[in-house]
Amino acid sequence: MRVTPAVRALVTWLAIAVVLGVALLAARLHTSGLDDPDLAMQRPGYLDAVGPQSAAPLVTGSIPASGHIAVVFFVRPAQQKPLLAALSRPHALPSDVDTVVVGGPANLSETAVATVTDQDGTLAEGYDMPEPRDSGYPVGYAVVGPNGLIRYRTLDPAVATRLGEVRTMLRGLK
Repeated sequence: MRVTPAVRALVTWLAIAVVLGVALLAARLHTSGLDDPDLAMQRPGYLDAVGPQSAAPLVTGSIPASGHIAVVFFVRPAQQKPLLAALSRPHALPSDVDTVVVGGPANLSETAVATVTDQDGTLAEGYDMPEPRDSGYPVGYAVVGPNGLIRYRTLDPAVATRLGEVRTMLRGLK
């Protein structure tokens, strides 16, 4: 049986469609309810991706402090313990950066990082944290510059394993 150019083109087109369909399906399997609905805004990798800068609300009585850089982490109970453990490691973040974890009481007996409960989500709203796909509490962080303005905010469901990215954003402020 002789294969015509039209049949060959159809088979090629179908093979490409199947490969692209499988790739799309694989990409969709790696998203979760904690991801940003607009994946282009999840961990974009540059400062001031937040649109117009806005003043950061106080999380504690002293964070964020004028003249200090701060990182405000927002977590759900499942992410809190791994994040606090990661932050307790030496050199997790620069020592001159104020750090606070928002979302619930600390699960660890001793932590060097301030923790704050945000039962009604007002702090997350004040930081204009993006709403994840599942419409629940955000999991990510905001970076506040020394002038008290929010310079970066993003959802990052695995932030405890990606503190290197947080350090990269902090280096951009120095």
